[in-house]
Amino acid sequence: MEQETLGQTKSCPKCGERIQSSAKVCRYCKEDFGNWFARHKIITGVLIFIALLIVISSNDSSEDKVATPVSETSKNNTSTSNSAPVKSDKTAVNSGGDAYSPAPETTTPTEDASEYGKAMSKALITLTKGVGYTQNAAVYGASGNYAEALKEVDNASDNYSLVLAEIKKLKTPDSYKKTQELIVEATDKFNQANNFLKNGLNKKDVGSVNRAIELMTEGTKITEQATEEFNKANNANL
Repeated sequence: MEQETLGQTKSCPKCGERIQSSAKVCRYCKEDFGNWFARHKIITGVLIFIALLIVISSNDSSEDKVATPVSETSKNNTSTSNSAPVKSDKTAVNSGGDAYSPAPETTTPTEDASEYGKAMSKALITLTKGVGYTQNAAVYGASGNYAEALKEVDNASDNYSLVLAEIKKLKTPDSYKKTQELIVEATDKFNQANNFLKNGLNKKDVGSVNRAIELMTEGTKITEQATEEFNKANNANL
């Protein structure tokens, strides 16, 4: 049996057996020690909200402080973090923060599965953008930049409102009906989370942020189910 010194080994967090410190997979229980955050996306997103929750819980400042912009140093730190807010293309809000209504598209209803698959894919992308804006709002809120946080909440709301429009342009083939139901359900969860987050930011209400965390977690799980159903439908239509 291979001899190992204590300094070269570690305990597997799952089964407790001693394994090499450099091991990526436990040789006993096969637990993977890869990128934990990449494998636990739901929990990672929740951690962002918990950071905001801590800030709101401990912040007894006045409304004047809420409207005060953060320093350039703080902005730079936020922009370089893994959870940093990102700017996307014009979806429903322009770079100046002004809302606008996207021009309605007049697509002729059709039963073509491949065309609907494209619309479904676009809806999932739009939903993902909305979730990104909601998470950005939590990041800004956790750093004390409530003005920017509220802008991101509005950006998220605009994207959520576009999701259903994306998948209702075309008639739904039977193979995509389950996917559509899940996308609608997930969008509702994220939209509710967004509203609770906005209330939490405006009123410094811990309860609202807690509810937003719950809804974001539920919405993320449903989105994962929708993606699985979408992939199944695509494979069936090949």
